[in-house]
Amino acid sequence: WLSSRFEMDLSSPNDAFTCQGSAEPMSFGLFNGFLLPSYNFHFEGGEILKMEYSFRADNRSATGKMNLQYQGLDVAVQNDANEKKRLLSEFAELVLLIKNNKPGDEDFRLGEISVKREKSKGFFNLWWRAVQSGLTSTVLSNAGVKQMEKQKAKGKSR
Repeated sequence: WLSSRFEMDLSSPNDAFTCQGSAEPMSFGLFNGFLLPSYNFHFEGGEILKMEYSFRADNRSATGKMNLQYQGLDVAVQNDANEKKRLLSEFAELVLLIKNNKPGDEDFRLGEISVKREKSKGFFNLWWRAVQSGLTSTVLSNAGVKQMEKQKAKGKSR
């Protein structure tokens, strides 16, 4: 289960709201339906042990924190025809991903939620993009975050 609680003042001039949420332990694979075809990768393994997030948002952006604890993260990168790219998948796992994130780990990290609101998109789009931001900032290494930013910039220039 993924649950969220929203608090908003409907008379707010800047559409401000807060959100807190959590997820029960689950497989990362349950997110695959939300990822393909947008991101050309899918989760092949890994278990979310705990996920809690909170953020503030308005008509410009959303910012907050995510506590995502997990183990055994495994992904596969795919090409446009949804064929698995073995070498790229291995590279992603070795360099771009953090396979485990549990309290007490030397490199345990809290995720940062930081997204700009797309004016033409609705409320739930901002919520989902905020959750994605927290997920990616936790599971991607610094090199992985830079690679994702390059891909986003490349997609916008098309």
